[in-house]
Amino acid sequence: PAQLYSQWLWRFTNPSVFIGGSHITALNFAKQFALHILGWFGIGLGFLWSPFTLIAGTLLAACGLIFYAARFDDRDRNFRKTHWAWALLQIAIVFCFLPADQRYYLVIMPLLLVALLRGFLYMPSPFRFAVFLLPALLLCISIAAAIESHSDPAPPIKLVRLLQEQYPPEQRGDVLLFLAHCQRHFKWYAPEFTVFDNLPSSAVPRERLEKAKAIYTDEPRLARAPGWQLILAAEFSRSVVIYGKHHDIRLFRVERVSAP
Repeated sequence: PAQLYSQWLWRFTNPSVFIGGSHITALNFAKQFALHILGWFGIGLGFLWSPFTLIAGTLLAACGLIFYAARFDDRDRNFRKTHWAWALLQIAIVFCFLPADQRYYLVIMPLLLVALLRGFLYMPSPFRFAVFLLPALLLCISIAAAIESHSDPAPPIKLVRLLQEQYPPEQRGDVLLFLAHCQRHFKWYAPEFTVFDNLPSSAVPRERLEKAKAIYTDEPRLARAPGWQLILAAEFSRSVVIYGKHHDIRLFRVERVSAP
């Protein structure tokens, strides 16, 4: 019960996550549609992996959907009648109440692929070979993403290692970290640093800030205060196709503003 309550409490402190939590405008709805529905193709199928895969995937998906809609027959209609109720319910729940993580749409992907591949089969016979192009593209994206995911550390891990290299163990307790994105990684892999979990620097006594060896933050709003400035120390990123969360992390050093 406590975990369930905390999840819903998190949603109310982040009203942009669900429909109706903030102002309902055409722009907000369009952003929600782009993140969720267009995300089926960009992230779910991985078309955003590179400019080439984006162009090729968009063309293939457009051709497949156009031919599927143009040649829609009774077999397709019966297939859709079997699945439309639960599919629409799933889409509505995720679209209205959950973030745009494509993992929530995983059960929708087979229906989308059926439509795309069947559309290629409706093409004139000389062009039906294109039915193999989409699986080939998805295979290439999957292999490339798997290699990068398993060979290149995630951005938060790179950030942890960066500070571990800069500060020996005996100094890390005096390094203050005001974190809103990477706090778990530091607590797991580098607990010797002093981590303030989503706490603004204004909540810490000024004397402690002045005595700190160094102060860092991964969220500028946590460290904006008179007399202090933010300096970009590092930035790590990887493809959003691998995992949307933490795909781009920036680390800022918080320093006192020098008197003129």
